[in-house]
Amino acid sequence: MTEDVSGAPRKQLRFGHASERGAVNAVRTLLEAHRHVVDEVEGRNDYGRDLIVDITERGEITGAIIGIQVKGDRRFIKDGDWEFPASPKDRRYWAESSVPIVGVLWNPDDGGMRWINLTAYARTDPTISTWPFTRPRRVPDEEPSDVKILFPKSQVLSDTTLSLMLEQLRAYLRQSSTPALLGLFDLDDERCSNAVFDCWTLGRSDARAFLLLRWALPSLSGDPLRDAIRTLSYLTPHPDVFWDASNWIPPEIKRQVQTAFRWSAQEICDLVCAVEHLEGDNGWERGGLRQCLWSLLIEDANLLASIPIAIGLVLARGDSDAVFRILTIYQYLADDPLAAAEDALAQYPELRAFPYVNDLVRSIIDFGRIDIY
Repeated sequence: MTEDVSGAPRKQLRFGHASERGAVNAVRTLLEAHRHVVDEVEGRNDYGRDLIVDITERGEITGAIIGIQVKGDRRFIKDGDWEFPASPKDRRYWAESSVPIVGVLWNPDDGGMRWINLTAYARTDPTISTWPFTRPRRVPDEEPSDVKILFPKSQVLSDTTLSLMLEQLRAYLRQSSTPALLGLFDLDDERCSNAVFDCWTLGRSDARAFLLLRWALPSLSGDPLRDAIRTLSYLTPHPDVFWDASNWIPPEIKRQVQTAFRWSAQEICDLVCAVEHLEGDNGWERGGLRQCLWSLLIEDANLLASIPIAIGLVLARGDSDAVFRILTIYQYLADDPLAAAEDALAQYPELRAFPYVNDLVRSIIDFGRIDIY
């Protein structure tokens, strides 16, 4: 006998389902109204992206792609704060994503939206590395925990702010993409300098960008070399940098890159000669490019052992300013400055033909050691 269920209660629509659906629809409608191409991720394949967006410009596909994770639950909006919970797995997924993941919160009460670049956020977390160079094993008490990500009041998403959000994301894509870093080897100085600054942007969350910049130094010249030396010096204990949020680099990133500051005699020769040419008659003074170079060179514990060979290489170039500078470095590093200078003159007698070399030796005799600055 068939049971009569006509009077049984119906299934109730879960509010969360309606809210999430409304949030996705709101974001999709906004993007499509501005002629961007939106693909919705099928529910069972959604591991952290609800929408995939091809950004367009004047009706043309730009090739820039972003992922969007959408939330529309009132639980995330309390007392004026818009906060999004994120587990360690979430943050690692965002950090390692090949396209930027943007988080969007939708207020079901008034339809307002805010956004944040989740990938950029995750990559600034020192406990997450896209390149696990020397990741220490954690004990259970040190396991990363869930966090709440605050969506800034300034990052409202609407018809009037959408273009600004997408402009920022396209800039982030340019800075964090492989083609951007390949600009280090561009023949155009402006593009090369832009790539140096892209290394700065990406390197603060991925040490490999700084390492690429360090190993590119021998191929750089002119303004790109100047920019690269200044940029890399921020990874050292530079004594005359005013540190703030705009130039702060996570200590783990610094440690990973500092191990690459080991300089061959040829690199020492090339860098000293190049900086002498770039700086002209300004002298070695605090706050200048020469101090930035010195901050890089001194990171090499074996610098002193490489200097005698570098002296011969600089001498062969006939660059009197560089000869004087590298002799100054040699005596400054040596336990016995005068003995170091005399050894250099004995090994390379032709040094005496260069201006200021004999004056340098006399100054060492009078004062014991000549400072770098």
